[in-house]
Amino acid sequence: MISNSHDNKPNGYIKSAVRNLLSTATPNTHPYLIKKGYDNVRVKVLPDGKAIIPLVTLKGEITGAQTITLEGEKRLLTGTKKVGKFALASKLIEQPSSVIIAEGFATALALKSISDDTALVLSAIDAGNLIHVARVIREAMPEVKIIIGADNDLLKDSNINTGKAEAEKAALAVNGWVALPPTPHKADWDDYRRDNGVEATRKAFNELLYQPEEQAPNKAPNTENGKTLDLSNSKPKKTLPLSQMGASQRGEVLLHRYGGDLALEELTELVHFYDGTMCRPITDRELMREMVAVFIEADEPYTSKGVQSAVDALKLQLPLMSKPISNIIGFKNGIFDLEKGEFRAHDRHDWLVVSNDITFTHAEAGETLATHAPNFWQWLNRAAAHDSRKKERILAALFMVLANRYDWQLFLEITVAGGSGKSVLSDIFTLLAGKVIPYQLTWRH
Repeated sequence: MISNSHDNKPNGYIKSAVRNLLSTATPNTHPYLIKKGYDNVRVKVLPDGKAIIPLVTLKGEITGAQTITLEGEKRLLTGTKKVGKFALASKLIEQPSSVIIAEGFATALALKSISDDTALVLSAIDAGNLIHVARVIREAMPEVKIIIGADNDLLKDSNINTGKAEAEKAALAVNGWVALPPTPHKADWDDYRRDNGVEATRKAFNELLYQPEEQAPNKAPNTENGKTLDLSNSKPKKTLPLSQMGASQRGEVLLHRYGGDLALEELTELVHFYDGTMCRPITDRELMREMVAVFIEADEPYTSKGVQSAVDALKLQLPLMSKPISNIIGFKNGIFDLEKGEFRAHDRHDWLVVSNDITFTHAEAGETLATHAPNFWQWLNRAAAHDSRKKERILAALFMVLANRYDWQLFLEITVAGGSGKSVLSDIFTLLAGKVIPYQLTWRH
């Protein structure tokens, strides 16, 4: 069954929820970080053993949190406001000598270990948020040196490198710098530190800094009625006080708040935010709260009518979303095109509204389920009673979920005897489905 999961709770709710969780947590080391060599790093650990990492603003205000299990599985708390927010790997410094932004928290810790105490080191949580964090920093600190500590997401037999691409996009947006781990395989700076040591990592990081150059876009422009629409607004066009702006100008400020990565779904009238992977719907209430946050940060008064008019004006300015491209599967690090049999980088013009958190890797020579996924193969044989036709049907159902075929998410009934593996199957479905927005899956068995 499906239940509506989009968070309509106010910002104060998530702040209170995180603080309540933090009050039950104790500072301690954590197995996930210990495995990565951080024996002395203490984080807040919940009674169930999960680490809880708060996401904050430059003012230190809590906007959500990420939890990390003993095995390293990461999840954002429901209601977390991630865009432009970050986790701190260093102390929050008002006037840092430089700002270093990494994707994951462990990578940020690695970059903190090679930096001096005057650097502000942040985790953007994922690649898509790098540019939004970088823009927040640049707006608050016009002169500071911003460095993106990129993940090297180099894939075997592919020129797709999501980590490098997103890092360079963020650096270009703020006139920043990029440092990419010099490895012939997929690795982040924490991987490099563990393989080569702190001093070698510091030397490589400093020597490999570069500023990416703007390249001619190779993506098809978004068009509506034959006119090209600009989706890349990086600055609000007006600098008047908010109280003196018209509704359309405040709408532009709100668009800037999301880095210009907004579009409108015509049928539902829902605004969608492109997070670097997929288009996530944003309710009018959430947009209004974000507009209120702009007023509060500017220390200006506001009215509910003025806030609502800004949202209404914004929606009139936005380009319309196209129908999502069919025959593609969204992965964490790119898109697999079923028709071409090719893997490529994410593109906003795919208009994906469903994506999973699985990292795509190319098949190895001689790879089989039995040899490369023995636990899954064992479960599959048990669930199908070693019947090859039943196994094919189960695999077909899993592919339907992965490829988002036939509106499977509306209803899917599985009836089998108790103890035959329904719980395992539902976990696999959830893994393959990934981010299903604005709904989440509730499996009943």
